[in-house]
Amino acid sequence: MQPKKIKWIIAHLPEYLFIRTANAFKQELEAKLPGQFEVEILRANEYVDKYNKHESLRSLMDLSADSKPAYKDFFHAIEQADIEMGQFQVDQIAMNYNDQFNVFNMPFMFNNHDHVDSVVEGPIGKELNDSLESQGLKGLAYTYSGGFRVFGSHKPIDQLADIKKVATSRVVLGETLKTALGAEITEQASYLSTKENLPNDETPVVEATYLRFNDKVKNIYKTNHSMFITDIVISKKFWNTLTVEQQQAISEAAQSAGRTERRWSVDDADQFEVDAEQKGITIKSITPEEETLFRKNAQRMYVKYHWMFKDNLISRIKKLSK
Repeated sequence: MQPKKIKWIIAHLPEYLFIRTANAFKQELEAKLPGQFEVEILRANEYVDKYNKHESLRSLMDLSADSKPAYKDFFHAIEQADIEMGQFQVDQIAMNYNDQFNVFNMPFMFNNHDHVDSVVEGPIGKELNDSLESQGLKGLAYTYSGGFRVFGSHKPIDQLADIKKVATSRVVLGETLKTALGAEITEQASYLSTKENLPNDETPVVEATYLRFNDKVKNIYKTNHSMFITDIVISKKFWNTLTVEQQQAISEAAQSAGRTERRWSVDDADQFEVDAEQKGITIKSITPEEETLFRKNAQRMYVKYHWMFKDNLISRIKKLSK
């Protein structure tokens, strides 16, 4: 019997974060069901070149292009099982499928990594992922792909008041920073290599995770105010062709890869801090007084968006804090 092919497409930067997660899944699945699957890991442009489908996916790796149409095509390709698997930022899932995923981007939603684990590996994480099935996707496992968001600049950041104009990749709730900090917001796809070459004197601050800052960032204000979360998904159409044994193996392999990736991201952040001084990067932690102010101002977002989140979703997440 020929092995079933799973095409896992990489469409985000920094790509090594996503490639290593796909490889972790591939190894786990092979260990569980030897020879039953061929997991092919391709960058978006490599997929287009090989299969001559979904040309728009090329723009996902072009940071100067508008990626929204390409993401819609990407999701459509998974719904139709032209692509079997992928890994997406929760922003994109919220925008295209279920706005409840926006809860992961609310400010100070998670107190620590144990809190995240209790949510994404428990009933709430499953509930959100299950909501995708009627729309052609099945969510399998959550990953960090970077961890906590902080602020970076080519200039010193000594206090929240220094954050006057900031670039953020959060397509839905980036206004958190405007509401909580009074900062002017610009929206960018990534901070690795944008046509504006951020940060610069016009937009001196970027919001991202440690591993998404480019070499221009030499000053970091460590606030850990939001978690960068992604989701491993599989085509429901493809899923329905599998045996129960195969479905269980894929689910377990994805969960294992998700846990491994989250641990890697935490370790990467720790190592980044160890290496920072040698690389000429200054990391300053937010003071308790400033954090109290930031948290207080960020509560306005919970008032503003209380209508969005159903079934006491926010309070249920908060109750799981350890």
